[in-house]
Amino acid sequence: MNKRQEAAVRRFGTVQIFLDRHEDTFATLNKGSARAEFDALVRDIARHAVTQAIAETRGEGLTAQLRVVRDDLRLIHLQPIAAVARSRVADTPAFSGLTLPHKSASDDTLDAAATRAVAILRDESSIFFEQCFAEDFVEQLEDAAATLRSVRADVRENRLELVHATREIAVLVKHGGALIRLFDALIPRLARGNRELVAGWRLASATKQALGRPRGERHAHTSTD
Repeated sequence: MNKRQEAAVRRFGTVQIFLDRHEDTFATLNKGSARAEFDALVRDIARHAVTQAIAETRGEGLTAQLRVVRDDLRLIHLQPIAAVARSRVADTPAFSGLTLPHKSASDDTLDAAATRAVAILRDESSIFFEQCFAEDFVEQLEDAAATLRSVRADVRENRLELVHATREIAVLVKHGGALIRLFDALIPRLARGNRELVAGWRLASATKQALGRPRGERHAHTSTD
């Protein structure tokens, strides 16, 4: 959550405490559907916030893992293959397709380079054995490319979870504000002229920016006449 949303959630909690503390006065409101909806909304925000925090932490780990996997595929597998191919391309034209992508290349570009290399090396691997490559170096290349695809899929899935949780929190915070405005309209009547209680509500339900200025007064106006 961003700072504005965190402040809103704290405000929601203060509203709940205030209404619970004055249960006798606000029993009608507290037993109504709007209060039940508000409480459910607060619980949902907490649930999505946990999902969001987990996804953010997991995302950091997956990003680091993806960097390691990319370097493994590019430097441990593709780089030596490309080096040998450059030295023998005159004898084997097919080796022109064995290239080393730039370090900033996309995941798709790396994957495509590995796929292309595997296809070429199925028929043209003898030269590499002469350079002391492992007998299963093509299979190792395939496994490295598969690992890249797997981690990349995890990154995408995690990002979707993070985006979903973030969007849900934004929607819930907005709706929570609307419910508070509804309570705002009901509290004075339910308080039955108890100005101290109404003032307490104003304080409990106010945003940080609203504190210190009369309700309904958004901006100070200075006459230029």
